[in-house]
Amino acid sequence: MYIKKLFTLFCSLLFSLAIMPPSLTEALRTNAAVAALWPLSSEYTEITTYFDPNRNQGGLSGHNAIDLPAPQDTPIYAVADGVCVSSDWMGDYGNLVILRHENLGIYTFYAHCLFSAVSSGQTVSAGDVIAYVGNTGASYGNHLHYGICDRLEGGYPAITYYDPLTYFTYSMGQAPEMPADPIIPEEPETPEIPEVPETPAIPEAPEKPAECECSEEYSGIYTTKNITTYLNVRSGHSSDFNVIGKIFPKDKVEVTKADGKWAHVKIGDISGFCSMEYITPYVEEPEKISKMTIADPVYPAGTVYYGNPLDIGGIISSEQPITRLTGGIYEVDGMTPVCVVEDNPNSLDYDMSGKLNNEMLFDKLKIGKYIYSVEAEDSSGKVYPLIFVYFNVVEKAKTGDVNNDGVLTVCDGVLLQKYILGIENLTEEQLKNADLSGDFCVDIFDMVMLRKILTE
Repeated sequence: MYIKKLFTLFCSLLFSLAIMPPSLTEALRTNAAVAALWPLSSEYTEITTYFDPNRNQGGLSGHNAIDLPAPQDTPIYAVADGVCVSSDWMGDYGNLVILRHENLGIYTFYAHCLFSAVSSGQTVSAGDVIAYVGNTGASYGNHLHYGICDRLEGGYPAITYYDPLTYFTYSMGQAPEMPADPIIPEEPETPEIPEVPETPAIPEAPEKPAECECSEEYSGIYTTKNITTYLNVRSGHSSDFNVIGKIFPKDKVEVTKADGKWAHVKIGDISGFCSMEYITPYVEEPEKISKMTIADPVYPAGTVYYGNPLDIGGIISSEQPITRLTGGIYEVDGMTPVCVVEDNPNSLDYDMSGKLNNEMLFDKLKIGKYIYSVEAEDSSGKVYPLIFVYFNVVEKAKTGDVNNDGVLTVCDGVLLQKYILGIENLTEEQLKNADLSGDFCVDIFDMVMLRKILTE
């Protein structure tokens, strides 16, 4: 049975070998469809996390790109000619730049950038600086998350994903070598049966380990630093010892003592040793301030006349970046949208007299009652309702506008009352507007009619 299973494994591996190149490094040189530039300068070719094809099975399992650690502000280059289709904050990806390569039918994406150097719609050439390495989004240390996909969903990269190390062949010898191909096991020979010694050998007692000189002055709670994958916990004071556990980015770990280079650590049920180069004392991060205000808001108040445009405005200020802003006109039920405008400013301030004002269609509204509302969300995920008002769209009155300000309000009633009492004089145009009864005489009967209009 053992020989049969081994033979089956050998055949399956032999079949894989028939459809794969002799080595993945050789595939980079001969089988890649297109030559491309490495996305960072040639000194940054270390890969901390490789592409995992399991990501193409759906869900979030598997790594959809490769991770390239580099210092903050390191330039990121376009690997091939293309067009920037997105340069924006995209959730866990942080600041994300996506390039479309139409001739290849693919997108390349560059995540966790400190900031981008291109904007959506901009044409780029291979080698152009498109962004700078950062640590934004769900990232633990400065690095570039560089990947390839063939489509987007909701602006995000989506399957199918491709391994950047095999899709392109990179110029200037910058592409790193892939891990070695698996070795196909040979048919094992029938093991020889060892002779049983007459007297069993007694194992020698192990040497007593050297006394540890670590100090408890290092004791305390620590967390990782400059780690994007994980930190090994070993069974002794150097990297020569076996790995017995892992510390993931931002995990808390207890240090009982250390010598400045290696620390005694406890994490969960594991006790071991880790390099102090990659841990730092844990400091409770202060809670980020989350506050948003609006100054000098301008919005429809009470009555809007049919067919008239209306300007809106106001300055929104936030303690954290405003990631989403939605302004809209709704039916009086508050659920049916009539005109909705959304923006993603990613800034601490937002002027509503810009895009929001330009795209609100107050002059297209039919006669009726409506709701105008504005809400915004900051990078903490908190949503702020900023404006919520009811207003009416009515036909503009042909008469009754005694003060000639284009709006029929209680101010017109006050002015008309003063005229009837002999306190105020009216111009010929004002008298014409005040003659609601049409009898060419402005008197108490016109006042009664104006009051009726104002109370409807």
